[in-house]
Amino acid sequence: MQIAEVELLGVQLPGDVTQPGDTIIASSDNSPGSEGVTNAIDNADTKYLNFDISDTGLTVTPSVGLTEVIGMSLKSANDGEDRDPTTFLLEGSNDGSNFSEIASGDVADFPTRFHTNYIFFENSNSYQTYRLTFPTVDGSTCCMQIAEIELFPKPGGACTDFSFVSSGLITQQPSDTPALVGSTAEIQVTPSGPWNVQWLRKLVGEETAVSIDGATSPVLSIQDVSADMDGTVYQALVSTPGCEAQLSQEVVLNIFEPSSDVSVGFTFRGSGANGAPTEMSPTDIAGFVPQAYWNNLSGGSGDGTTYNLDSGADDGIPTDSNNDATEVGVEFTTSGTWGAGTRTSNATGRMLNGMVRTAAPSLDDDPSEITLYGLPAGTHSLIVYTVQVPLEFYTLDLEVEDSNGTQRRYLRPENSDEYKPSPNFRLVTSEESSERSVGNMAIFRGLSPQNGEITLRLAAPDGGDRGPGINGLQILLDKDFVPPPTINAHPVSSNGVSGSALDLSIDVSGADQIQWLKDGQAIAGATGASYSIASLTAGDAGAYSVSASNEGGSISSQAAVVDVVSSNNISEGLVAYFPFDGNADNAVDGGSDGEARNGAGFGSGQIGQALELDGQDDWVYVADYTKPTDAMTVSAWVLPDGIDWGPIVRNWVDEAGDGRFGQFVLDAPFPLDAFEPSLRARIGVGPNEPTASTGISDSERGSWHHIAMSANGRAVTLYWDGQAVASLDYLNNINEPPFPWLAIGADVVLPTGDDDALDFAGEPQVQEDSYPWGGSIDDLAIWNRSLSAPELFSIFEAGGSGNAVSAASPVLDDTPGVEPSVAAIAGISVSEGNIVIEWTGSQLLESDSVTGPFTPIGGATPPSTSITIEAGNKFIIAE
Repeated sequence: MQIAEVELLGVQLPGDVTQPGDTIIASSDNSPGSEGVTNAIDNADTKYLNFDISDTGLTVTPSVGLTEVIGMSLKSANDGEDRDPTTFLLEGSNDGSNFSEIASGDVADFPTRFHTNYIFFENSNSYQTYRLTFPTVDGSTCCMQIAEIELFPKPGGACTDFSFVSSGLITQQPSDTPALVGSTAEIQVTPSGPWNVQWLRKLVGEETAVSIDGATSPVLSIQDVSADMDGTVYQALVSTPGCEAQLSQEVVLNIFEPSSDVSVGFTFRGSGANGAPTEMSPTDIAGFVPQAYWNNLSGGSGDGTTYNLDSGADDGIPTDSNNDATEVGVEFTTSGTWGAGTRTSNATGRMLNGMVRTAAPSLDDDPSEITLYGLPAGTHSLIVYTVQVPLEFYTLDLEVEDSNGTQRRYLRPENSDEYKPSPNFRLVTSEESSERSVGNMAIFRGLSPQNGEITLRLAAPDGGDRGPGINGLQILLDKDFVPPPTINAHPVSSNGVSGSALDLSIDVSGADQIQWLKDGQAIAGATGASYSIASLTAGDAGAYSVSASNEGGSISSQAAVVDVVSSNNISEGLVAYFPFDGNADNAVDGGSDGEARNGAGFGSGQIGQALELDGQDDWVYVADYTKPTDAMTVSAWVLPDGIDWGPIVRNWVDEAGDGRFGQFVLDAPFPLDAFEPSLRARIGVGPNEPTASTGISDSERGSWHHIAMSANGRAVTLYWDGQAVASLDYLNNINEPPFPWLAIGADVVLPTGDDDALDFAGEPQVQEDSYPWGGSIDDLAIWNRSLSAPELFSIFEAGGSGNAVSAASPVLDDTPGVEPSVAAIAGISVSEGNIVIEWTGSQLLESDSVTGPFTPIGGATPPSTSITIEAGNKFIIAE
């Protein structure tokens, strides 16, 4: 046989049509709390696990819209290969209900964990929604697992001319990247869809950037960094098949020089899931105070020996930030290890991915301990890093003890779902548990060792078996910090009427920079203490937060959720309403009426008549109701008269199992072993049940009170007599329940079949040995939106005067706002040596680079602005 020449021809693999945050629904929510379906498209080595074993999967609606998918990739997860899918069925739909088969067949064996299999097929139809089912797994009697799923569209043609846009194609900008000589540097851009990427490079001393051959991946890998690369500028050109294009911001590759301040960094490798164990290489540069030569620690307990990357064993000697051997070591005893699920494609992600966790309930009750020893005399600073497992929300208490005493920090660590969209360090400064705040790092300053030691203690007041814990530590020798900014008042969640104006504000002191963000992305030009939207549209709905920073660190505010409604009528979005005026009828048109059972009656109420229950077996059954998904509110007046207080309203069955419990619970249980009753608002979100609860005095029994719960996609908040009394963070939509009904005034259970399995289609019955509500319930209402605090207070005030929900005074301002003018630069001329710009819009911004960042030009007002431009280029845009 002979042959003259062989050529292999192909095209670049197209990008994934799915993106983190796309609407995704599991075949069922029968999953562990941190291993739900959103992990399947989060671009990280987290995993989706489903205990249903067979016919498991997901339905996803990519935000990029209509796509023609011709392939997919499946990445195996960390645990046993018997959980891997062995067959697949991919279907498409354009209405979310009727699906057509695209492809089906076998899934090749995965030779290793976190291995990616690629599957390609013929398809010429475009779809909005895709359903992927795994009919079988490789023999497991436990579950199905998958780490990541990608869907690939048909490649578009090459573009020679582009129509440039300023935003929309990039969800995460690249950043300046430090690197050691001889190392590999990685610069990353995150496109918003399956777009093409071409990296550009501008060498030092050159004015024009040129394309880098073959650099078409979102991650640019720069091999064997040399000293002459210092100051090289890189930029990504992201483009769609339709030839729209966006240039990323320019970023600089810097040759890293260690600081004169010596530090020692320790990172925990972790294990168990979410890409752990994770090791850092000696050349990885990470940390709030950047350093190389991090020390890897194995296991949940250790004695200072570090993990040696060359030998793959715990036989290394700690090194400091100059790569010199150090006597500083770590001895630690914690509750175990896990992985956080940060993306490990960069050094910071690797540092934050492994974790050690604590199960201690209190800092005063056998907390986990980490002792730094061998410290020299002096005054040091300790940085503690903490990013938690995906999908779940825990609180973490930290205490550091030195020769001066103790310092404490109270935080709700970011989970990896919160960290990944905006991967920056966010400092927590709270020294009181009542002021607990959200972030991923804490700094302890002014530490003096006691016999060469400083001890860190960890506790988790509401922790679980997967967290919380810490990812890494940095001890900075003889180093202090400027005090970070202080947030005195956070932005407040608000609803606004479409077309009206909305103002958000923050009270912060000590900040050099303020940046407003929407859904984790910076808002151009929003750098003041207030942020105003002149005329609300549906696109303005979202979660707004503030990053405030100075040399001492960056702190983040709580997210303020903004919803845009069509009117200021408080009844907008009302999906169920039971006035209980002599019956259990639903006053919402088309809504299912309730059925009073076991002698439930009606009597005098807070507003007209009310439902009266005897606390024995009376309750109201509602066969169906319109199910909220994105957000919800429940409101009622209650008169607790029975000693046991009890259930108010629910779509919930405690015996149903993870992810199948139902949609929500609003109740006031008083268990026999408790000293006082509690108020509780709970929702089902994927496999989790975020619950806001607080104690209440039994002395409040015997009088009317208003109770409400509101869930807005970020937090579930509990209200009592018009005031917020408890709140808990969460992310994602409220579950679609496996049963349709409402139970009012009773804790209920489903019937079982011959195999003792719950009959989800069966009618619920009062739970035996439970304690139904004793007393009255009035004016019960459910909305498919989250009412703001002022709206709920208006309902409370109206009810206090004997008026129903429908009579509550509107509180949202519906005064038409100022319609934003069309932003445009109409002309440019020269007058007396100055540049005169004719323009329309709300503000004029300038930058030295075409890609920004752009900052407002002070005093610029339309229609004409005169500016002086020094030597060089100046880029002007109108907004």
